[in-house]
Amino acid sequence: MKKFSLSILFSLLSFISFAANELNEKQSAFRRELFNTLGIEGFNPDIDTDGDIKFTYDDDTYYVSVDSRWTEPFLVTLYNQFLYNDEFTEAVVTNCISLVGQHKTVKLYCLKKSYFYESELFCTNANTFRRTFKLMLGQIKNARAEVANIVKSGIGDLNIATDKVQMFERAKAFYKEEDYSKSFAVFNLLANVGYAPSYRYMGESYERGAGVALSKEKMIQYYEKAISEGDNWCAYKLASYYYAEKDYEKAYNMFLKCATNENENKSNALYMLGTMQEQGHGTTKNITQAIQSYKKSVQYSTKLDCDARLALMRLEEPVESKTEFVDANKTMLMGMTSAREIYNIGYEYENGLNKRFVSLPKAYAYYKAAADRGYTNAFVKMGEIFISKYYPFKDKVKSDKYYQKAFKIYSQKIDNDGEACYEVGNMYKNGLGVGQDTEKANEFFKRGALMNDKNASYEYGMICKVNLEYPEAFTYFKQSAEKGQIVSMFELAKLYEEGLGTEMNRSKAIEWYRKSAECESSVSEEARKSLKRLGAIDEKD
Repeated sequence: MKKFSLSILFSLLSFISFAANELNEKQSAFRRELFNTLGIEGFNPDIDTDGDIKFTYDDDTYYVSVDSRWTEPFLVTLYNQFLYNDEFTEAVVTNCISLVGQHKTVKLYCLKKSYFYESELFCTNANTFRRTFKLMLGQIKNARAEVANIVKSGIGDLNIATDKVQMFERAKAFYKEEDYSKSFAVFNLLANVGYAPSYRYMGESYERGAGVALSKEKMIQYYEKAISEGDNWCAYKLASYYYAEKDYEKAYNMFLKCATNENENKSNALYMLGTMQEQGHGTTKNITQAIQSYKKSVQYSTKLDCDARLALMRLEEPVESKTEFVDANKTMLMGMTSAREIYNIGYEYENGLNKRFVSLPKAYAYYKAAADRGYTNAFVKMGEIFISKYYPFKDKVKSDKYYQKAFKIYSQKIDNDGEACYEVGNMYKNGLGVGQDTEKANEFFKRGALMNDKNASYEYGMICKVNLEYPEAFTYFKQSAEKGQIVSMFELAKLYEEGLGTEMNRSKAIEWYRKSAECESSVSEEARKSLKRLGAIDEKD
C-alpha cells in the first residue's frame, strides 16, 4: 500500500504492505515469479518505490503486494487506490463499504484522504495467481461499478446495510418519474444483496427495457425469485408472458397461483382462469368451472365493466340475482349524517373506489337510501339502475318514476345551475322520464355550457363539432377538459392535433391525449393509441 496511508492501515486494518527488503528469500522469489507472469500476460509490470508490483489495466493502475507474514502458501493482495473527490466523498464511499463487503471476495477500505479496493489470494505458486488474477480484476471492477451506480443514482447518503427501505422508495420514485437509468441501478443493487421487494421491479425492468436491455430470460428469473418470496403479483405477469407465448400449461399454473393468493391481480387472474377453462387452454374445457371463475373474478374487481362481468353477460349468466338487492340496514348507515355521504358510498361500491371491490347490491342499497332521503342525484342514479345492463332489473316504469322526481327538482334550478341544465338536457336527449326531444336537449346543454358545467360543455361541444363549428367546439371542450371531463380531454387533443378550431399544436395534443389516457374511461385506449401514433410513448408502455 502507498506510504502516505501506511500508518493508518497499521492501526485500522491490521493489513501491512511490505517493501521489498522486508520479504524473505522465498517471498522475494515468489514476487519475481508474479512479476514475470504479469509480463508474459502483457501487462508491462513495474516495481514501485514501496516494493509492490504495479501495472495498468483498462486505464487504471493496480498493485500486487506479497505479505511477508505468509510463506507456503503465500498471501497475495491485488488492489487499486483512489483519492476522494466532489462525487466520491469520504461519506459516500464509507456508506458503500457494506455493499462491497457483500461480495466477500473484495473489500473496500476508507482512509483519511483516499479509499481502495482489495482482493486477496492464498497460493503456493505463480500459476495459481495467473489462473485467478483476471477474475480478481473483474471482481474489483464490478465492486467499483456498484459504487459508481450509487453515486450516479444520487443515493450516496444512504447505507445499503441499514437503509434498504429508503433506497427502495427512492428507486420507486425514479421509476415512477421514468428516470429508468437511476431506478434500475438502485433496484439492481438491492437485488444483488437479496432485498426481495426489488425483484418485482427488476423483472419488470427487463420486461420493458426500462434502464436495461430487454431480456426475457432475466425477466423470468426475477419474476420467479419474486414469486418464491411470496409476491404473487409477479405470478400474473409471468402467466401473461407464458399465455402470449401459448405455453398454456405454465400460464394456467401461474394464473392459478396468483388467483389463490391476495394481491392486486387476483381478479384478473381469476378472469384468465375462466377464459382458459372456457377455451380448454392449459386445462380441460369446462364451462361450468369457467362461470365460477368469472363470478369470483367479479367479486374481487374494482371496475364495473370488468372483463369477467362482460364474459358472464356474453354467456347470459346472471352476475347477481334480484334477491341480493335489498335496502340498506341500520348497521350499513351507522354514523352517516347526510344523504350525500350515503350516495357517495354507493358510488364507491359501484365503481370500485377507495379500496372497495365493486358490489352492485351494496351500491344499490346506498343509492336507494340516499334517494329515500330525497337526494336528487340519487333519483337520477336509481333511474339509471333500473334500466342499466349491469343491474338485473330492466324495469322502465320504475326507472321513469325516479327520473321524473329528478326532472321536477332540476327543472326548478335551470336558471342558475349548470348541472341542472345538463341533467334536464340528458333526460330529453335519452327520453328518461320525459319524452325524447333532441331540440330541447340541445337547448339545455347550451345553457349548461354557458354556466361552465363540465358535462353540459362536453355535450354542447359535441353538437358544435357535428355542425362543423370547430372554434365553438374548441371553446367548450377546453373549458370542460380543464374541469376534468375525460372525454373532452380526448376531443380537445384531437382538435389540437388536426388544427381544427385552433392552431395545430402537437405538444398540446400530446398533453391532452396523455391526460385522457391516464384516466380510465371509454376513450383511454384510443388516447394511448394516439400517443403511440405521435411517438409520445413506446409500444411497451
